[in-house]
Amino acid sequence: YPHDESDRIWQPSTNSTATITSSFSVNVTNYTATNVNAPLRVLQTALDDSERLEFHEDLDKVDSGEVVWDFMANGSLNLTLSKASGSAFGLICNAYEILQRITWVQETNQKDVDVISKARNELLVYNQANKLLDTWSGDPCVPHTWLGLFCETYNGSIIITDVNLSSRNLSSSKLQGLIPPSITELANIITLNLSNNHFNGTIPEFHPYSMLTSVDISNNELVGQIPESLTSLPYLKFLFFGCNSQLDKGHSFKSSTLNTDDGKCDTGKNISAILIGTVACGSFLLTVVVGIILVCVYRRKTRPQGKI
Repeated sequence: YPHDESDRIWQPSTNSTATITSSFSVNVTNYTATNVNAPLRVLQTALDDSERLEFHEDLDKVDSGEVVWDFMANGSLNLTLSKASGSAFGLICNAYEILQRITWVQETNQKDVDVISKARNELLVYNQANKLLDTWSGDPCVPHTWLGLFCETYNGSIIITDVNLSSRNLSSSKLQGLIPPSITELANIITLNLSNNHFNGTIPEFHPYSMLTSVDISNNELVGQIPESLTSLPYLKFLFFGCNSQLDKGHSFKSSTLNTDDGKCDTGKNISAILIGTVACGSFLLTVVVGIILVCVYRRKTRPQGKI
């Protein structure tokens, strides 16, 4: 809402019988954004009446309401402003604001919020116009989870458990630039999928306390070596880094339980090509066999028949 720094929504009142007047050319004396709570555009509209202004606000949508003017209201509020005795002018009300008391909602673990916000800023350095990052605002898990993130409740707190920024799963354009180093600081994530993007540069270091079981950085433009801090993660079971032509694939993995693609490109594509080739060859052979059978039947029908 560009007219209010605090994101308040100012709308014409429908709960008063007074006339709404507006004039955006009116000059408001001594107005500055720091000493007046309401935006200038709001002050250039008003409810006015020569004798009295009456307001009725229905507060039934909340359990209890509090109006900060030395009184409280529960359910509804009727407010009447009368012209002062001896005043030569009528009443003018430019705006009024209602504050609601709402129940506090459990938010995401603050450390996770700080880390993913830092990772967002790092991604924005190389992806200013990326549509995915444009949607990343507010709390990353509540009320709606950011695209590419997955959250769960753990020990009374909401934590980020999975990060999937693969362009195969998101309709947004591919991410580019360096892999954000701070993304490895998410202490509770189980899977990290950054595949099928345009990430370049080296792979960042990983923290030994990480809970990661699966990391996919395949189909990017990464260079250098795979850091030992990644391959030696205590819970890591799957590591995919294929289709990074400049990445050093001569790394020896200490863990015998670690499953990798050995730096090869997506084997799924090769399997698809094999299946397509097999089907094509099978179709060709079937066509040849059917053709031979038809030729044989035709010759048998056209052969002169002897008397029986």
